[in-house]
Amino acid sequence: MHQPFIYRLLGPYLVGLLPLPEPVGFRIASTLATLALAALFYLFLGNQGISPILASASTILLLTNRSLLGYGVWNFFQLNDALTLLYLVGLFWLLRRKSWAWFGGLLLLGALTRETALLMIPVAAITLLQERATRPDWISLALAAAPGVACFALVRLLVEPAGGMGLREALRFHSAKLLAGETWLRLLLTPFMPLTFVPLIFWRASLAFFRQRRWHLLAFVLLVYASALFGQNNERLVAPVFIVYYWPV
Repeated sequence: MHQPFIYRLLGPYLVGLLPLPEPVGFRIASTLATLALAALFYLFLGNQGISPILASASTILLLTNRSLLGYGVWNFFQLNDALTLLYLVGLFWLLRRKSWAWFGGLLLLGALTRETALLMIPVAAITLLQERATRPDWISLALAAAPGVACFALVRLLVEPAGGMGLREALRFHSAKLLAGETWLRLLLTPFMPLTFVPLIFWRASLAFFRQRRWHLLAFVLLVYASALFGQNNERLVAPVFIVYYWPV
């Protein structure tokens, strides 16, 4: 198998444990992961003080978004995508609670599933900077992040791909897509239709949102968009932004 898919071990491994034909196993696992994502996102929003009505509306918007979630449901072999989105919601929740042991465990699963989960390490660091965290919190973050980072490195050292581009080659090749107008449409407009322009129309509320929640959420959005330069399927690559975009102001 080619890079980077050969490094994304957990989803196919879990399906392989099921006593079912692989297509059936992937379909069931992908459906369950998507339903779990919706449930966790709803509970997460409620934990942040969002009313049940707004939390339900945001969850419905996620479930009906063809670009961000619909592709993964249709192409159920992309199980790792659904699992990663699920992890990211959990990681934001655990970061807010500073549950470092669980944060580290989920980050380790993320490193075995898809690289995107590791973006939460710099997001967590920015959060601690904003909060002027004490030294024990910094030590806890370092200890929590170490297994995931080590796993990320070891998988790439021990698993031999049949071909494909490494991170450096992928960045050099795919970043050229920024010269095409279609790319910008698929990065900025189509993933969030029909609500694409809502944050701009209500820009004061959007600015207040980031000021209230601090700037680690904006850093997360920027990191996700930066990671989109390593691949070609633009809407799929920016899907994690839904956590911030559908977070009711």
